[in-house]
Amino acid sequence: MSKRRLPLDSPNWTPFDVLHPLVCAQTGNRRFADRELTDAMASGRVRSMRRRVSPRADKPERELLLPSFWADYQLNSSWSDIAAWDGEQRLLVVERDPPPPPWRLEPVPSELDRAMGLRVVPLRGYVFYAWKPDYK
Repeated sequence: MSKRRLPLDSPNWTPFDVLHPLVCAQTGNRRFADRELTDAMASGRVRSMRRRVSPRADKPERELLLPSFWADYQLNSSWSDIAAWDGEQRLLVVERDPPPPPWRLEPVPSELDRAMGLRVVPLRGYVFYAWKPDYK
């Protein structure tokens, strides 16, 4: 991976919604694909960028995301059915779940998470991209 500055307007940036099905086909599971992509970006193996849907004059339209960004956020395709809030990208980038309390021995299924209203905070207003040469 080259250390040179990436051009943020390059056609080599691929939206996550295009990349995710390819990783799903390789892993056989959308949750595995969520984790693989998140981990690849958190480790710096795959570089990522986000672009504002509604640019503001005081903020850049496009910004390269550091691997440390992915320490606090993750991909989540489990919520894709309710993610089409504005007809845009359906694969969500959400805050990472806090570690489960030590007394919780079994994971709570996502349907129960939804019913209980557990926290899934999506980052709205952005489209996220991965650098194509990194993930090939």
